[in-house]
Amino acid sequence: MDAAALVIPADITPKAFYEELLPKVFAENRAKAAAIAPGAAQLAGSVRAEVQGDGGGTWTIEFANGDLKVHAGAVGTPLVTFAQTREDWQVTITQGVGKMLAKLGSAPAAASGGKGLTPAKLERLKMMKGLIKFELTGYEGSRTLRLTITVGAAQDGKDPVCNVSMTANDFQDISSGKLALQQAVMGGKVKLTGPGVPFAMQLGATLMM
Repeated sequence: MDAAALVIPADITPKAFYEELLPKVFAENRAKAAAIAPGAAQLAGSVRAEVQGDGGGTWTIEFANGDLKVHAGAVGTPLVTFAQTREDWQVTITQGVGKMLAKLGSAPAAASGGKGLTPAKLERLKMMKGLIKFELTGYEGSRTLRLTITVGAAQDGKDPVCNVSMTANDFQDISSGKLALQQAVMGGKVKLTGPGVPFAMQLGATLMM
């Protein structure tokens, strides 16, 4: 499969995405990914996806020694947990962040500018705990898409929460590179509120270093 030609079916189920498509894409593009991020083989950790509603479920994506394994259910303590309703997940994975898979291995090695996930960053992330509640407003007119990102073993009400909100148009401009994220934040296009704003800024700084 050519990663650049990857199309995620609009009606794909969470089970098919996590247990079939994701491992297949990873396996077929492992060499290209290693060329872009040679330190990836040293990374070890896991990410959890929680899809709420009919046809949803929980999956743990574990990475270690340059390999990726997907487990059905909650396994261990993940570095990050992404939680959405099934309806919002369907839109996000086929029209939003899921499209990033199509870029896997298609960019030159210098494209990351050395700012990808490294073992040192991973260790810093393991020390963080907090929640980010993300809202994308104005999608297809008046719809709002929501995503909760939990870092570490954070619990709502016990750890800092940052609410992040932006419009669908601004998100598209940021994703395409037309609008710089820092510029969007400083200009008020990305709104950050709540006691967890310092946590969110620390997280962003760590990832962008």
